[in-house]
Amino acid sequence: MTGLLASGEVCCESGDRKVSLIDKVSAKGTLQLAWEKVRANAGAGGVDGITIGRFAQNSQSRLLAVNEHLNKGTYQPKPVKRVWIEKPGSADKRPLGIPTVTDGAGARAHCRRTGPGAC
Repeated sequence: MTGLLASGEVCCESGDRKVSLIDKVSAKGTLQLAWEKVRANAGAGGVDGITIGRFAQNSQSRLLAVNEHLNKGTYQPKPVKRVWIEKPGSADKRPLGIPTVTDGAGARAHCRRTGPGAC
């Protein structure tokens, strides 16, 4: 059975205990796998200027900080960097939003736990 916790988080019952979705998203293994997907994508950094390479230099401490902020309910994503890219086969351009590496890892962790239909 699924429902909402008093905090508004989605949860499910697992036997006699309730499991929060945020606990699953913020699990260190989930965040690590999400970071590996972001790193493999080799995208650009967001508005904070932190590149994939710079994030990788101390990824474990950065992921631990994300874990702590998610569990405390204090995680605040950064604004998305807007760039314009050319449309294939056209002279027109379209906007593309680039999240920070940290936010990208958080988003991928969420997708891993909620399923591909949620993202």
